[in-house]
Amino acid sequence: PKGREKEFYDFAYLYVRFLFYGEALGRDKYRKLYLQALKERSKLGKPDPYRPTRDDPPHLSHDSQRLGLGSGYEDGKLYLDVGYRPAYHDLLDPPRGYKKNSQIEFSSLWVRYFPAEGRVRLKKWQLLSIASLDRIESFYKPPSWRVNLSLERRITDSGVKRNFIFLKSSGGYTAGTPLGDTFLMVSVRGLSDLRENAAVVGGGLEGGYLFQSRWVSILISPSVGKYIYGFGGKTYLDINAGMGIHLHTNLSLRAEGEYRAVGGERSSEAKLSLLLYF
Repeated sequence: PKGREKEFYDFAYLYVRFLFYGEALGRDKYRKLYLQALKERSKLGKPDPYRPTRDDPPHLSHDSQRLGLGSGYEDGKLYLDVGYRPAYHDLLDPPRGYKKNSQIEFSSLWVRYFPAEGRVRLKKWQLLSIASLDRIESFYKPPSWRVNLSLERRITDSGVKRNFIFLKSSGGYTAGTPLGDTFLMVSVRGLSDLRENAAVVGGGLEGGYLFQSRWVSILISPSVGKYIYGFGGKTYLDINAGMGIHLHTNLSLRAEGEYRAVGGERSSEAKLSLLLYF
């Protein structure tokens, strides 16, 4: 990489030695690559002074518990939301002090109240959500992946919303740009209806765009595919979009939108929330 040649060759000869001692390289190949890396490194002069690569130490990060209050519209109906998460961090939270492009959430719960109908419903109980969206580099090409396990209300192929245990797993790669990161992954999903004990299985593609900064985070993530068992074998389209405005280390304003389609049945919602970390 331009401007980081010294670091690259420092790493290169150490990595070649690691492969040799791990018996992944033969002696002749090892000697050739090792000497080549040392030769190129010697042309670049003395090492640069040490500079920490992480600007934000962990003690500057937000607290892990989170309380949320929100309001919005679901299919044209006004609602109020209350949410609580005991731990830890998601992609739209203030990123300072956390690993970039990563997410670990445990037991994030949102309960929804519809004033016009006087009803209270479970919106989503995110039991576990993990994401790792490391960028592809010239030398290191880590896979990106996401896993989500939740209990949530989702639209069915008949247009009715029911509670499902929802499991999704995705894997692919992330490419970095000056204006954020884009990712593309293959995704599989499964749903289990608690009331009727019915199972649904599908798969497709999941893409997205992620931007994280000290003051603003943006995530747009569409998923498209087809159900191969259940829901009449219909296609699906999910679009999630969100923006977090970080007012303080432990205070954030978040705008979110959600669109779901199964065959010809559709559902959409939009929400504005205030999130307090403690």
